Amino acid sequence: MDGTLILGGYKLKKRIYLNLQKLTILTSHDDGYTPVIIFDLLQSYFNKKDFSDKFLNDGILVALNENNLSAQDFVVFRLEPKVSLENEIKITKKTVFGQILNQKFNKIQKAYENVLFYMQEDILNELDKELVEYGLKSKITDENIFNFSKIIEIENFYDEELISLNEHDQWLIKIMMLNMINKLQLNRPKLLLCELPEYGLDKLQLEKFLQVLKCCDNIENIIVYTKSEAINNIVDDIFAYHIIKDGTVLGFDDYDEMLELLLDKFNYRMTEAEITQMLLKNIFCERAYDRYFGDIDNLFRKSVDK
Repeated sequence: MDGTLILGGYKLKKRIYLNLQKLTILTSHDDGYTPVIIFDLLQSYFNKKDFSDKFLNDGILVALNENNLSAQDFVVFRLEPKVSLENEIKITKKTVFGQILNQKFNKIQKAYENVLFYMQEDILNELDKELVEYGLKSKITDENIFNFSKIIEIENFYDEELISLNEHDQWLIKIMMLNMINKLQLNRPKLLLCELPEYGLDKLQLEKFLQVLKCCDNIENIIVYTKSEAINNIVDDIFAYHIIKDGTVLGFDDYDEMLELLLDKFNYRMTEAEITQMLLKNIFCERAYDRYFGDIDNLFRKSVDK
């Protein structure tokens, strides 16, 4: 879903406007607080029913194109700066891995029936012989993969050598998680929040990761919060970028209007393409950005605050 995503309330200092696209990019200038709050709000609002019910009438605003979104409109996934593979591949309903397994095993119900038959014959019938003295009887409920998860342990082997799950570097872990999220089939749109993906990756790995991210065809919307200019090599669409500063977000959805002012500022000695490339190059360098574009930023950021 694309359009203007509006966020308000919760711990945000001011109302936030994002130009939501397939790939939306956030960076910050001396404000590491607001991006995390944006991600916390989106993750909690769409994934925790108690949160959305409690705060819906308490000043929280989550809207797209001026239409309020419900907690059921997105399923949100979050890749934090450091991803723990051990936590992410646990067989629980909350993990991506658990959801993939649940979809798989729901299609082969016969496997459950076979296991449950032998459980009843060899284990539960013996258990019932003891329970009957107390007027009790055992019963199997909820036939799914999660019933057996406590007796299943996932081990990690490399060249037939057992190693810790988290001994893999962040490059392999993040790519694995990205592929899992992309593979997962859901009946609701997916929103992926990718927080500082450069942590644990070198520049080449980051560019490869972002390229894979850009090509994910089964994730409807992705928001990336990054402080690395490496993303410029992957995404050159100025309309995807947002700069967070002092609790406000400046997007470039009004870039056509900005461009007219910039052309005039540089006395038309630069072409539109040259100005755009200069802007993209300096978005992640706060000092250079303020030097060349600070006045334009202040002009349009004030209009956002109103």
